[in-house]
This record gives sequence, C-alpha cells and structure tokens, in this order.
Amino acid sequence: MRLNDLFEKYLYDIDLTHQDTTIDSIKYRYNSHIKDSFGEMELEQITYIKIKKFQKMLLDGKYKNNDNKKYSISYINILVKLLKRLMKYAILMNYVNFNIEESRGLETIRDIVNKDNFISKQIIWNLSEFNNFISCVDDEIYRILFNILYFCGLRKGEILSLRWDNIDLIESTITIDSSASKVVGRGQIVKAPKTKNSYRTIYIHETLKKELLNYYISEKT
Repeated sequence: MRLNDLFEKYLYDIDLTHQDTTIDSIKYRYNSHIKDSFGEMELEQITYIKIKKFQKMLLDGKYKNNDNKKYSISYINILVKLLKRLMKYAILMNYVNFNIEESRGLETIRDIVNKDNFISKQIIWNLSEFNNFISCVDDEIYRILFNILYFCGLRKGEILSLRWDNIDLIESTITIDSSASKVVGRGQIVKAPKTKNSYRTIYIHETLKKELLNYYISEKT
C-alpha cells in the first residue's frame, strides 16, 4: 500500500472524530509538504531513517514556504508528527509489517528544539493604552466587540459566533459555547469548541454591561 492510499483511509477514519477545520489543516499539510516526498512510496519503504532525513532537510531549508523562506521549527515539528502519526496508524491497522527495530525507531523521532530561541515578552496593552485605542473607534458595534475582546479575553472565533443567547445581562455573564471558523468549500461555520476547557462563563464589568444593554435596546427598537 502506498502512503497516498493510507492517507485516504486515515481521513475516512477520523471524519467523525475531528472538526472539519482540523481535517482541512491535515489535508493541506499532507498535500503541500508530505505527498511529493512520500505519497507514491510503499509503506515498507518509509523507514524512520527516511523520516529523520526529511526532518533534517526541512530544518536545513531544502524545502521552502511560499515566501521562499525556511519553515519555522514549530511547523516542521507539526509536519513530522503528521508523518509519524500516519505510520503509527499503518502499524496499528496492520497495513504494514515493520519489525520491532523499525517500530521503535519511530519513537526516536523527537521534536526539534530551537537552540537559538529566546523567551519573548507577550505584548499586552495596559488599560491606558487600550483606552487611547478605543477612543478612536467610532462605530458602536466595533467598540463593543473590542471591549469584549480586551476585558473578557475571547478568541476571534468565539466572538464571531457570539449570540445574544450567550449574554446574561442580569447575571452579568457571557457564556462561551461555540466558535466560528472557515472551512474550505463551505465558508464560515459555527461549531463547538475544540476542548472542554473552552466552554466557560465569563463575568463582565458594569460599564461593559451597560454598553451591551444600550446596544441591545437600540437594536430591538
């Protein structure tokens, strides 16, 4: 069996357990970065040594992104993990018969460590900086959206899927139970959050609550 054939079987098996956006990402990474190098190979030919060489070539910049730059170490790790996952899936499903040495060899493929990396400080606006920014926002809906983003810490997809049903102006809370994202061929969709921790209830301060109430009233009248 070729890796391309295995990949189709893998996609079929994960269809019910993965979000559409996740599957789109897996397809893109495979078709853009793995298919050309390994797609037509028989599974028995894809040894852990060849995967390590592929990892090294990515690191050395043999393969470049659309801007003709080397891929980041974090992205290289993602690509190699996908290739490893496919080979482990092949072993699990008995599509390939590797000996013990080859199977254990897959476990020796580890994430690359960026030795030159340094800890960078996350840029966070203080309240004064945010107030300077928000004072320049004239559109009421955008002003409310930016306030929710800043004071409640929502992700972009979460705020794009926000409904009035999620906002309790009596209890002063916002409940997060969905996220919006784009899916190839379908456009923007609203889906459940990826993890249980993404489901949460956030308390909002009095000023933001009044802004939301005033906007709600203006929309309903």
